[in-house]
Amino acid sequence: MHSYTGIREVVIKDEDLQEFYEDGEQYHFLTNEYIKVKNEKGEVIYLGKWDGGHTNQIKYEKMKSEYFGEIKPLNDEQKFLFNMLQDDSIIGKFVTSPYGCGKSYVSLCWALNEITSKRSKYKTLRYIRNNIIAKDTVDIGALPSTANEKLKPWAMEIADILGDEDMLELYIEQGKIRLENLGFCRGRSWDNSIIFLEEAQNTTPYLMSLLMSRTGNGSVFIAVGDTRQADKEVFIKNSGIDKAIEKLKGNPMFGLVTLCKNERSEFSSLADLLLEN
Repeated sequence: MHSYTGIREVVIKDEDLQEFYEDGEQYHFLTNEYIKVKNEKGEVIYLGKWDGGHTNQIKYEKMKSEYFGEIKPLNDEQKFLFNMLQDDSIIGKFVTSPYGCGKSYVSLCWALNEITSKRSKYKTLRYIRNNIIAKDTVDIGALPSTANEKLKPWAMEIADILGDEDMLELYIEQGKIRLENLGFCRGRSWDNSIIFLEEAQNTTPYLMSLLMSRTGNGSVFIAVGDTRQADKEVFIKNSGIDKAIEKLKGNPMFGLVTLCKNERSEFSSLADLLLEN
């Protein structure tokens, strides 16, 4: 499992703050690494990002939509995520977390806003996941009908955000959303697209490389996943998302945010108890 989280906490004495703001080189931050500064009382006093030479205070905008209303960050890590999604210089946007922390919801809300905005360069959301059922469940067999209808059950989280399955179908018909089959991606090149890889923990380095290399002019690549929920042993032993993070960290085109707080519900957070030894 990768050790880099994309976020670093540092505790700084009040008298050392000015030196930190002027010169953060001594901390050896990586480019696009997010920084949470706390004082000696444990209070968060600054949220920033290292640009390779300086620390800059993060900025972000709330998201608004007729489908999901207005959303704003619910914690400091989500503030980092908003910033990363809205930073055009970061082409590879990776988000990891346990369930319930908002990695898919926030990222998809941003993507849906972009493909419906007249000001955005992104014309299409290309939604991809390795269509593997959750481990220890029984496969229901081959699904009938068209490719889109076979892939749609894997994309119902988008329907949840849009309000219902009919809206998802409408976006597919309009070409705003395309459900892509991972097995048919080789040889493709996608321009002006948001390439959204869901359940990224279910990839090998080869599959991750295959998808990243589809990123054409004016496109962005988003990968979200939870390494605890890999559904086959091959993805645990040879993890595509772990290798991508280790190889890409520090690259100015790469960003990573690791969320840690369950915001879904108090009850859903109890699920962690079942995974303890």
